[in-house]
Amino acid sequence: MSPRFFSKSEAVLFGWNTLKKNFGFFLGMLAIVVAINLLVGLVMSSFSEEAPKVLVIAVSAISWILDLLISMGVIRITLKFCDQEQATYRDLFSAYRLLLNYLVGSIVYGIMVAIGFVFLIAPGIYLAVKYQFYDYLIIDKGMGPIDAIKRSGVLTEGVKRNLVLFWLALVGINILGMIALGVGLIATVPVSWLANAYVYRRLQLQAENNSAIPLSGLD
Repeated sequence: MSPRFFSKSEAVLFGWNTLKKNFGFFLGMLAIVVAINLLVGLVMSSFSEEAPKVLVIAVSAISWILDLLISMGVIRITLKFCDQEQATYRDLFSAYRLLLNYLVGSIVYGIMVAIGFVFLIAPGIYLAVKYQFYDYLIIDKGMGPIDAIKRSGVLTEGVKRNLVLFWLALVGINILGMIALGVGLIATVPVSWLANAYVYRRLQLQAENNSAIPLSGLD
């Protein structure tokens, strides 16, 4: 199997350049996400202590499903930008048919990583990095949850250390965004979304072609 390659700086630069060209779109996208979360929060806070538990549980379940749908939509949108395709706000909720696969995949992934952290921190990080692209594979390729998790293990072969460094770079970028009274997150969050999608697409294409030719080395 040929080794995998990706450039951290190239991924971040792609995210930044894409954001600059489509800033209005991503600003509107963030506004939609924030508005939905605020609305759900207001509904939840309006319940009194005497409110029926069934109603509270139902609203909580709806909130959770909305979060999942939005996460799926973010993946679909960022992959469209990676593929030079036109994205719309409707794409935020366009992957609903894959909700069950996404839900099961998220649960299985979460349990695996949690078990890893129970034993030691290192196994938890290893599993989190190795199988992190299960969600992209579900949305991008329509895979079942187990197949997506297995396939993610193939995509990340040989680049786990670089992926950890990439994670740390994104964390650092978003910390900088938070320092500016949180306003910087308007830029750093979309850049992180796009950069992560870019890395997935590079690794996925390399795996499909069974050939890895680095674009800018392993910086």
